[in-house]
Amino acid sequence: MTLSKRAYLGALVAMLSAPAFAQSTANNDQSDGSQQRSSNRLLEEVVVTARKRTESVQDVPISIAAFSAEKLDAIGIETAQQLDKITPGLVFGSTIGFNTVSLRGVGSDAYLPSADPSVPIYVDDINSLPSQGSIDALVNVERVEVLKGPQGTLFGRNALGGAIRIVTPDPRDDVFEGQLKADYGRYDLVGADSSGGSAFLNIPIAEGLAATLSGLYRDEEPIYTNELGEPVEPNKIEAFRGKVKWYVTDTLDITLSGAYEEAANAGGLSAEGTQPSTACAICTPDPKFDYRTQHNVPAALRTRRTMLSGYVNWDLPTFTAKLILSDQNLDVPYGWGDLDYTSAPIFAGNVGEQYAEQRTAEFRIESNDNSFMSDRLTWVVGAYYLEAAGGYDPLYLRFTTGATDFLGVSPIVESISNLLSGVVPNLNNADVTAVSYGVLNTESISGFAEGNYHILDRLKLTLGVRYDEESRDVSGSRVDLKIADGDDEGDIPFSSFDVPEANTSRTSPRVSLQWEFDNAQVYGSYSVGYLSPTYNTVNILEGPNFVEQEENNAYELGFKGSWLDGQLQLEGALFYTERTNIITAYTSILSGGAVTFFNAGDGEIKGVELSMQLQPMPTLNPGLALIASGSYLDGEYTDYKDGRGYDEDSGLTFGPGALNLLEARDFTGNTLTNTPEFTGSISLLQAISLGRLGEIELGIDTYYNSGYFFSAQNTSLLEQEQYQTYDARISYFYNPWGLQLTLFGENLTDERYFASAVHLDFGPGRSLAPPKQLGVRAKWTF
Repeated sequence: MTLSKRAYLGALVAMLSAPAFAQSTANNDQSDGSQQRSSNRLLEEVVVTARKRTESVQDVPISIAAFSAEKLDAIGIETAQQLDKITPGLVFGSTIGFNTVSLRGVGSDAYLPSADPSVPIYVDDINSLPSQGSIDALVNVERVEVLKGPQGTLFGRNALGGAIRIVTPDPRDDVFEGQLKADYGRYDLVGADSSGGSAFLNIPIAEGLAATLSGLYRDEEPIYTNELGEPVEPNKIEAFRGKVKWYVTDTLDITLSGAYEEAANAGGLSAEGTQPSTACAICTPDPKFDYRTQHNVPAALRTRRTMLSGYVNWDLPTFTAKLILSDQNLDVPYGWGDLDYTSAPIFAGNVGEQYAEQRTAEFRIESNDNSFMSDRLTWVVGAYYLEAAGGYDPLYLRFTTGATDFLGVSPIVESISNLLSGVVPNLNNADVTAVSYGVLNTESISGFAEGNYHILDRLKLTLGVRYDEESRDVSGSRVDLKIADGDDEGDIPFSSFDVPEANTSRTSPRVSLQWEFDNAQVYGSYSVGYLSPTYNTVNILEGPNFVEQEENNAYELGFKGSWLDGQLQLEGALFYTERTNIITAYTSILSGGAVTFFNAGDGEIKGVELSMQLQPMPTLNPGLALIASGSYLDGEYTDYKDGRGYDEDSGLTFGPGALNLLEARDFTGNTLTNTPEFTGSISLLQAISLGRLGEIELGIDTYYNSGYFFSAQNTSLLEQEQYQTYDARISYFYNPWGLQLTLFGENLTDERYFASAVHLDFGPGRSLAPPKQLGVRAKWTF
């Protein structure tokens, strides 16, 4: 049974008014009550560092969804991409394998290595390089924080819609401990098995010196099958992370960290072409969505990434100094995908090499207990430097033999034919591959400051600002042609582009006012965020086009509170966001621009959020806990007159630069991409003590999404309709051995919804999310 939006809201209201919520525990023994509450893992209080200092999540005047490692395990969350199931308003989308994250209706549908995410992921205060096909596994984390709204003051570049912070545990020199975890699951509908495991060790080396080591292995059979026999890459990952921490003195510590990951998967390149363009006479549609494709080439992507970092923390008499250095490298040595999504031999792409490298340095000083006016003022001041490069070197876009019947209408084929006149006598008998090169180079430097001042005992004012200067250019932008005619092959220069350097600067302010009550607070905030200007790097006839930076102005009024002796915690917010110069992308290979970035215009989001954590019967049933949350978004384009896309009936392109229909269409009033009107989740957990025999934990979760569009055109061809999923778990704990055994089920009702969708010249390609999975997981903590 699917719950409607009204049913969700009614359930929240009913829970808040139920008699069990009004039970008083004033006569209970406090220590006993605390022990009872801690028996349910949903009720842990999470401490965060969202403002570069340690605070309870209930005390921070920012809307944050924070999850400890135990809470994530209790809800069955294994990757960052699953956080949207417990964070309403968060949507993890995908375009040809690139994550396109949206939070509160703020996100960019632009993709490629040169497209910056609007909601970056940070691991231990270092922003991770986004990549095609990436899966961010949450292995042995201390906590995860989802910060909502612009975070440009303290988190800098591109934290336009928010930031996701993954914090891993620091090494401890006082205990040897570890954890081993293994799991096995099966997707019954498609007969695919998945298995994996992880390990973690904390190793005291000497007094004041310790290390942590962690590793992850995963091997998952593909849920898609290619009926033409071409392989679909299994999902495999091997990852390792190590940290060494040296407590040099009582006031100085140094941490060195390194990570390596090697992965292989289908990279979002296995998509079903159920409704190809009617303009393509040789394209045969798939009959239905059934986890089966008909592709002429493999669906495969392999990635390697490394990260080295260093942290210095020095507590000085009147302030604390911190230095963070990082060096990251990403390499995609292999990738293949059929980009017409049908059995017709038309168009395919493969990666010669995709790479990215990034080096950062951050220095900041923070107030401490001995700072001037420390009883009323806390502050942080710092500077940040980044240099990065990334792109394709090269990317192969192959028009295959026999495709001329469809491609003959393309200016690309006409240009190629003119260039090759007399070189290749009959283009119909040749495969033609456009070899696209282009690397985006970035250098950025910024300074930031934020202070929190007690105007009155219960009234706090926060002021923050960040100033950035950034330069970007594209090097080596060119296209060669590779012609395969029988046994002859050759590379012919086709086009090259000179790209000017772009220099920009920006100031990101933030101000908030916080009024504290007994066990509660009300806050209001205003903040500005930016998404960096950039160039597209995949081109054929037209050079890389520059897009201006996107700017968001965000207003929020929120509250947080804890009542009934901590049994009930509520958090809510009203927010309004103005979006200017929205960065988006339009993909049309045959029109000559390949992937074109442009500024779509303006938009706005009005929204409300409410989340609750509850222990309904602390005396009668202390092991029962519930968390519930919901988000309502009204997001639309307020000024988007030059809309580009594909006609729903004919499949022909329209808008500026289009191959067929040059007249643009007005998208003003359309819903923002990846912006569902309503999302909601409920998790119920029951812990049952078996005395000396251990403990049983029962959990059930549901997530509802009212649906959204993958493109600004709001076409039904790229629409995710409403859906609802159910997950469940039963775990057995034997604490003397540190043993946990779990039976789990995900998507138990076998709901069909899309993991990704994109429209190319030959029609839409859509990939289904995984079907029902059943499995078992074992964890040993020692």
